[in-house]
Amino acid sequence: EVFPGPRWCNWSEFYSESGEAFKSPSPRRMVQIKVGLRSHDPMRAAQVSRIKLNFTPPLVDQALAEIWPVRGLELGREHQFTLYWQPRFARTDPGFDKITLRSSAAAPMDLISVQSGSDFSIRSGRGTALWPGDLTLNHVEPGGLELAFPAVVREGDPVYAIRFRTKIFRNSTIFSLGLTNSQRPGVEQSVSEGDVGSSAPSQSMVVVAALDQEQLFIDPEISSRICTPNGDGINDETVLRFSVLQVDGPGVFNVGVYDLRGHRVRDLSFASQHSSGEHHVVWNGRDGGGRRVPPGVYLLRVEYATDAGTGTPFTAVVSVVY
Repeated sequence: EVFPGPRWCNWSEFYSESGEAFKSPSPRRMVQIKVGLRSHDPMRAAQVSRIKLNFTPPLVDQALAEIWPVRGLELGREHQFTLYWQPRFARTDPGFDKITLRSSAAAPMDLISVQSGSDFSIRSGRGTALWPGDLTLNHVEPGGLELAFPAVVREGDPVYAIRFRTKIFRNSTIFSLGLTNSQRPGVEQSVSEGDVGSSAPSQSMVVVAALDQEQLFIDPEISSRICTPNGDGINDETVLRFSVLQVDGPGVFNVGVYDLRGHRVRDLSFASQHSSGEHHVVWNGRDGGGRRVPPGVYLLRVEYATDAGTGTPFTAVVSVVY
């Protein structure tokens, strides 16, 4: 019998429906499953009839990654990171031709460069340039980069260095890297945290921010405080941009447009899978029925409900003129 030790990863998110994709790091030789049973009838006991785990062979026998820097970073500000990762192939591995870098925050990523080579060449800055170069770059929303290789990579053990800029909005921002093969649709292999080489000492994919920021909303910015919804293409819309800090997981933003009597004339509320990050709201000077609102002063109000209650809202003033 095998007992989990300190090298086992933490429990994954909950599985609420049959057929969900595997959420823990993979590939792994073993998996531990924890099942919670509940019955609403005191005379009946819940039981498990079957647990079935479907799996496919990995694209790469082993893949490790680490990111740098990882500590003391300022929330809501742009930082430069380098993600180092290395695949290690077995003879029959199908390989990969696409990698996807993601963040747990809704923040755009700006790719700087991609290099490959030995640990020494990467550390000394003399790796082979892949981007700009042979790789094709696509942006994945929200907040991610997709890099496609010109051919499937099936051998070798180079170290890859991906340099990029992005903002962090949580105390612990998690980066992840996934491998895919266009000949194996529907299969994505997660790259595990680990020691890639001497370029970075982190062995981690988690970036920890400096804990000196208590605000929920930061950097509110409005494109124009005057909205003229007359269809001439000039100030027909007002865009309100803002950033959210220190919120885990998905959430709903309560956004409304109010007149000076306090009546809500338009509901612009929206949900986001990544609450922390950059968001924007667009108002075209019209009410919920699609009609232009009367000229005057209006308030765009944004609220977000946290576990501790509703966070401090903020309000932007917009004048409608036509």
